Amino acid sequence: MNGREIFIARFLKWGVLISGFLMFVGLLKSIKISGNPFFNFQTYDQIPLSELITYYTKIQDWGTLCSYVGLGLLILLPFIRVCITIFIFFKNKEYALSGIAFTVFMGLIFGLYLGFKSY
Repeated sequence: MNGREIFIARFLKWGVLISGFLMFVGLLKSIKISGNPFFNFQTYDQIPLSELITYYTKIQDWGTLCSYVGLGLLILLPFIRVCITIFIFFKNKEYALSGIAFTVFMGLIFGLYLGFKSY
C-alpha cells in the first residue's frame, strides 16, 4: 500500500469510529430506563428529515440529534472517499480512472436523490 491508500484507509476507519461513537452516544441518551427502552422504535412515522431535525432542535433532544449527526457522517463517508480518489487519480494524471471515479460519484449522488424522492 502506498501513502495515499493508507491515508484513505485511516480516514475511513476514523470516520466510521467517530460516526459509530456519535450514534452510540445518541442512542444511550435517547433510551429511557423505565418501561420499554425500545418504545420509541415501535412505530414508524413517515416525516421529512428537515421537520424531524427542526422538531428535535426545538425540544433540545440532543441525543437524537447526535445520532443524526453520526448517521449523516456515516452516509457521507463514501462520497468523501470517492472525492479523494478522484483528486488522487487526477493529480497522478490518470484521467481514465479519474473519470470512472467521477462516474461512481455521480451514481452515489443519483442513488441519494432517489432515496430522498422515494417517500
